[in-house]
Amino acid sequence: GGNFFKGVNGLGHGNKKNIYKPQKVESFKNDDSEIINISCGDQHSLVLTQNGKVYGCGKGEFGRLGKGNHIDQLFFEEIDYFTSNNIIIKDIACGHSFSAALSVDGDVYVWGRNDYGQLGIENSIGDLYSHEVYPNKIKYFEIENIKIKSISCGDYHMVACSEKNIIYFWGARAWLEPKSITLSPTYENSLIKKNIDKIQAGGCTYYYSMLLSDHKLYSWGKYNSSCLALKDKKNHNEPTLVDSKIFNDEPLCDISCGRGKVLATTLATNN
Repeated sequence: GGNFFKGVNGLGHGNKKNIYKPQKVESFKNDDSEIINISCGDQHSLVLTQNGKVYGCGKGEFGRLGKGNHIDQLFFEEIDYFTSNNIIIKDIACGHSFSAALSVDGDVYVWGRNDYGQLGIENSIGDLYSHEVYPNKIKYFEIENIKIKSISCGDYHMVACSEKNIIYFWGARAWLEPKSITLSPTYENSLIKKNIDKIQAGGCTYYYSMLLSDHKLYSWGKYNSSCLALKDKKNHNEPTLVDSKIFNDEPLCDISCGRGKVLATTLATNN
């Protein structure tokens, strides 16, 4: 969110004013379903409710609100594509000018701008004006019978983790459809031996973080992001373990990546 020209009313208050203190969004006051997730892009926001419905507001350019048009929305409105097709959503994510949703069936849906191939779909080439105004299912995962359990968007790229704990990446004008960057933990030479609890994509500098079930943090991507927290000063193409001494050897329970910054939360201990 922000002002109307920067956030284009991604705040959802129904006006074009700057809001400097937290203010309750009234769009959901008559909705009986609890809000379980929110995500913000550069100029739009998404909300997910407990009953699997997705709502969006903000700038409509490139169809990032998934309503079949390019119209800005001052209030949160439901993306009725999912309800109309009996699709229940369990997670959402926003990139710079695109959006993504993960269904309870493990399918990934994407819409909005695709100039960097960030949507990962075949019918868009990744040119400057490429975009989708309705949610599109990523066919690659369906064809390969891959079920996804978590997703995350950077500014112009995405990562996803499958139920078999394999990580996939696309976008950034590098890959126009998902490409696996890790092996299944069942392989002897796999870097990842534990269950992946959470995966995050950073901003426009292309870096990634993931949290495993053993509460260890891994990172990879571009060194100049300043977000890898690794000792060597080089790019990393594969997940690399972050020294736990950074966190005083305390186990981690959550992570969040943004533009040029990473937040990590540790578990409370008795030490």
